[in-house]
Parts: sequence; structure tokens; C-alpha cells
Amino acid sequence: MSTRTPNRDAIDLIVSAIVMFGLDGHPPKPCAQEHQMLRHADQLGQLLVNADTHQSTASPMYEWTPVFEFVVSPAMAPGQLVQVEKSRREIEHRLQELPGWTSSPAKRLLQTLGAAIAHSLRDWPMALEAESNRLDYFGMGEARPDWTRADGFDAIATVTAAR
Repeated sequence: MSTRTPNRDAIDLIVSAIVMFGLDGHPPKPCAQEHQMLRHADQLGQLLVNADTHQSTASPMYEWTPVFEFVVSPAMAPGQLVQVEKSRREIEHRLQELPGWTSSPAKRLLQTLGAAIAHSLRDWPMALEAESNRLDYFGMGEARPDWTRADGFDAIATVTAAR
């Protein structure tokens, strides 16, 4: 059986998006209580790491490392949002079979992020995705389900810029 725990970069991507949207209870971007915001971001990521409560080993400690592209920009580009949504769906898919998932804080966190992304992409075009053979956000086929920093946003930015 493959690991259900998402990679560290994908969790950083999700937590960075949550912070950018202000879904963590703090204003987007660092504020006067930066230490408190960072600690809270660590806790949000730890929720995702701990979601598999029946692991045979203790969950590793999570410490948020912001995704640079989100820190230096005042807003996420549509292609970045598509990537975050692809990663969010993958994490949700990996964790949905776990006991207690339906009432878990991690599920609520991912659903809240999904709703914010859907609202932000409400005017984004839809396209038939070859992999799933269903309508989805334009560029979803190029997004990586298990995103890493090495993947960056170049591939999806190229596709979404061509629309």
C-alpha cells in the first residue's frame, strides 16, 4: 500500500494558499503578529500530517515553509490556483478513506480551501480533461497532483497563459 501522507512541498503549498486567502483567521500576508501567524500555519500543516491517526509511527513534526511565489505576489495567478486545487484534491483523495475523516478538522480545512478556490476561479474557463474525461478547470491536466517545489509553476503557467 502506498503512503497516504502527502509530500512536504504539497502541504506547504496548501498551507501557503490558506494563508494567502486569509482562511487561517489572519489577514493575508505577514502582519504584526507574524510569530503567531507562523505558529498557526504550522498547526494547520500538522492537521494534514496528523490526519492519518492510525499510523504505526508517530507523525513527524511539521514546520511551515512558505511557497516563495505566494509570498512575493499580492495575489495568486489562476494557474497557481489550478495547481493548488489539483494538490488539494489529491490530498483529500489520499485521506478520505481514513477512519474519522468525515468529521475531521483536516477535511473541513480542505473543503474551506476548495470553496475559496472555486469562488476565485468562477470565471476561469472549463475544458474537457483527457485523463478524467470530464469538464474541469482549464489547465488541470497539466497540474501535478503531488506538487513539489522543483515542479514550480512553469508548465501550468505556459498552458494557462495560452488560453
